[in-house]
Amino acid sequence: MYRPFLSVLCVFCLTHLCFGIDGTTVLQKTDDKIIPRTAIFSIKVASKTADQQRTYLIRGAKDGSEKTLLVVQAPTMVKDIVHLRKADNIWTYYPSIGKTNRMAYQSIFMDTTLSYGDIISTELTRDYDVIDQTEETLDGQKTYKLILTPKPEVSGYAKIICWVDKKTFLPIKRLYYSVSGVLLKTAKFSKIEFENNRISSLTQTFEEPLRGRITVVQYTDFEFKNSLPDQWFNANTLQFLRPDSLK
Repeated sequence: MYRPFLSVLCVFCLTHLCFGIDGTTVLQKTDDKIIPRTAIFSIKVASKTADQQRTYLIRGAKDGSEKTLLVVQAPTMVKDIVHLRKADNIWTYYPSIGKTNRMAYQSIFMDTTLSYGDIISTELTRDYDVIDQTEETLDGQKTYKLILTPKPEVSGYAKIICWVDKKTFLPIKRLYYSVSGVLLKTAKFSKIEFENNRISSLTQTFEEPLRGRITVVQYTDFEFKNSLPDQWFNANTLQFLRPDSLK
């Protein structure tokens, strides 16, 4: 009767002996490194195809792991569009029609390669479980390679493969897969900078191999806060928010 328990215990012990740290802890350390708990920040999203480029400027606010707010600054045609995530719900307010719509996690974010989940639900430890962990050298760097699947009732990618720098716990690269096993997009991390041991800038480059589209996301101007106003994160009052409201 004790054999199943002993088997699980052996796997747990072997994992710690081989790697010294479990995959969930690695993922949590990565999230903690690059994602502030409560802060205001700026985002520049540049989406490129073979024949066009679109650039969006956004002001963002994040309060814990359950609430994220994005207010579009530019270009003029989409200015003051507001995106809100609260727990498992996502809304977008469109000022041109005065209407707030519910959005799906995998909906396309503003005609880019991004889904709403990519930019408004960034803490992987909240939505994904680590099902496998190995060590691998990637481009000369010693890394932890993690395989993630969505937690029950989470609408995310079917699988994400992550490479994390073994020394710094900073993310290097991610691959995102569909249920059918198709590689939907890749993400590479660069220009990760810190000031006083806090994240100050970060760039993610997303690429869709099937469509040949690239989206570069730059996070800057972090202002760390102890708390943020609850009214910012209310789906019924998004029409009153403007980019300069987030300060």
